[in-house]
Amino acid sequence: MEAGSAARLNNAELARATSCQPDEMEARNVRFAIPSCYRTHDLEDHTGTNPADRGLQVMSDQEKWTGGCLCGGCRYEFHGEPPHSGYCHCNMCKRATGGPFAVLVQARLSDFVWTTGKPSVYRSSPIATRGFCANCGTPLFLQYDGDELIRLTAGSLDHPERIRPAGHYGVESRLRWAECGPGLPEEQTQERF
Repeated sequence: MEAGSAARLNNAELARATSCQPDEMEARNVRFAIPSCYRTHDLEDHTGTNPADRGLQVMSDQEKWTGGCLCGGCRYEFHGEPPHSGYCHCNMCKRATGGPFAVLVQARLSDFVWTTGKPSVYRSSPIATRGFCANCGTPLFLQYDGDELIRLTAGSLDHPERIRPAGHYGVESRLRWAECGPGLPEEQTQERF
């Protein structure tokens, strides 16, 4: 690829050109020294790679949502309107995303599929796991145990401008200088770890 040609690639071509497939990751033996409670494990294979193979109806582009990590090694899509999106100000989400808050977008697991690669997953609390790209570190999702919804990081969506956060969670941990979404409903964190 000649210099400057990456700027001419569309998103799909760029994802293919820069993707780091799981077998390449294993070949490079990329591992980090992290506490055992945060060590990664493979994401359970409860999603296929082709929505049609899983009985999903092919929907219009307006109802299709896509996203992925910075390097393109983990890509996903889901169909239908997200049931909810909102700001989370809890300390766990702030640490997991490295930001003053997280914006999370719900998708039904039955409408969700990993199209490229699979993220690494770690248990972030007694009730939830979080997924991220093992290659570039992009935080991708929060998954509560036994829940049929996955909560995707809005920044990992290809078109996050399509969402409208509907509320605030974890407001007891909100940073005073992180003003956003005025007038939306607010809720305190119920879990204490």
